[in-house]
Amino acid sequence: MEVKDIPDAWKYMLHKIQEVFPQAIIAGGCLRDLQNGKPIKDVDIFINDDLSNGSISDTKTELQILMPELITVCTNEYSNQGVSLMMRNVQGVFRYDVDGNHYEIIVGSTEACDINHFDFGICQIKYDNKELVFTDAYEQDTKNKVIRVLNDHGHERTVKRIARMQAKYPDFTVVQ
Repeated sequence: MEVKDIPDAWKYMLHKIQEVFPQAIIAGGCLRDLQNGKPIKDVDIFINDDLSNGSISDTKTELQILMPELITVCTNEYSNQGVSLMMRNVQGVFRYDVDGNHYEIIVGSTEACDINHFDFGICQIKYDNKELVFTDAYEQDTKNKVIRVLNDHGHERTVKRIARMQAKYPDFTVVQ
């Protein structure tokens, strides 16, 4: 896959977010599925924000200026009330739907936004509006057609994600 293969709408949305959060990236399953010709559920855009200049509410306010219809999926402000965040070190997840694309904006720490820490080798791919980056694990697992758990972010979540990936990639073998 090459940069030219990434839909212009994704590039535009990333560019728009990078105007406020220059370190934002598109990463994970959407790029993997694009490369493999599979249906794309949503486009994950990761924002590395340690919130040193405010709270997740401040970050949400900045995002809502760009995307007024932004929906909060979950934030760390609610985590004590039983709302589970999808990954360690994630401060909040927001959803934005436009022109048939579903964007998940994931705000987290450096570790949460580092593809080397993503849970599956076949998810370790990113685009920063300049270049595509694949980890060795991504390239090996794609070539070998394996779904390999590298970082278990919670057993129940991992089991559900394996099941979804197996359904989408039936010719891949699960390796743990």
